[in-house]
Amino acid sequence: MAKPRKAKPAVSKLGRDLRRISDQIKASGEHMLTREELEREIADLRAGRF
Repeated sequence: MAKPRKAKPAVSKLGRDLRRISDQIKASGEHMLTREELEREIADLRAGRF
């Protein structure tokens, strides 16, 4: 008897958009920001330092 297949979770439009953006960044050769780099970037933008 064949094993039942696990259903793939539904992916939202936001999820698809974020995956597409991630793929574009990787394809451009840019490195992805680490969590710390991202938090620093956000803090700088909020403080008006950009």
